[in-house]
Amino acid sequence: LGLPLYVRHDGNFGALQDCGFAPLLQSVEEVLRKVVRQCLPSKGDCEVYHAFLTRNWVGREENATFKIHCDKSDLTFNLCLHASSDFEGSTVGFYEAPMRDGETPTEELRRHTLVHRVGHAAVHDGSAWHKTDPIIKGTRSSLIVWARLTGQPCPACGASMGATWLFCKSCGAEVGAGLMSAREACKHIARSPLAA
Repeated sequence: LGLPLYVRHDGNFGALQDCGFAPLLQSVEEVLRKVVRQCLPSKGDCEVYHAFLTRNWVGREENATFKIHCDKSDLTFNLCLHASSDFEGSTVGFYEAPMRDGETPTEELRRHTLVHRVGHAAVHDGSAWHKTDPIIKGTRSSLIVWARLTGQPCPACGASMGATWLFCKSCGAEVGAGLMSAREACKHIARSPLAA
């Protein structure tokens, strides 16, 4: 295609926001904003800041090394773009957080397994522990988009605020009381009619 794509540390194509995909990502951002407005009204808005393409096939070395991890995002949008007709595996497991900080969950803490379907997307909290399972047969690819929650304007001075701020950095007004946690927001999104 001649696009300036680069291969990320995990073997996927990265930084789509920097190589001609901005109009597509703006459309994804509009969809995410609708989800946030409906399910997380206290969080304000969101903005897309990073996107990459995953590619999974049998024999891909990285498939054997996918680790349980959290994303560097407030929200992650995972859209299945392609799956071959013989595709098996490459599901995504979601895990309960371990009891002690600093520990990574084990398989015993797996609580949900996402089975990809072409044209369907999942939105999850970036702090949710998850892992892509090895692909058993065929091929699959997804568009992964990371977004940050931008928050409501400060009710006291109108300054732009981050979604998790407890006070306004411009005027010092306390505004964080009663905000929904990221974990609660993820559960709320999963129950939302938009998630269906």
